[in-house]
Amino acid sequence: MPPPPSDNSPQPWLGAVQAAGFVAGGILGYAFGKALGMDPMDPAGYTTPAMVGILLVGLCSGGGAQLARRWYLQRNTPPEK
Repeated sequence: MPPPPSDNSPQPWLGAVQAAGFVAGGILGYAFGKALGMDPMDPAGYTTPAMVGILLVGLCSGGGAQLARRWYLQRNTPPEK
């Protein structure tokens, strides 16, 4: 399967957009964890709820980066000929 054409053209802001999505996803993951009672920064240490909260932050961070990448490439990829 050939790579999509968007991977061949330069994308100067892609890294910054992905970083912003990563941070925004991490903040949302932290907020979801706190709302569900799974604080990743629990002072009691690495309890099961804290580990689930850490997992939630990681998954949301990665998801935010991927969503930001797709959004950016969808808006900034030249149309195929």
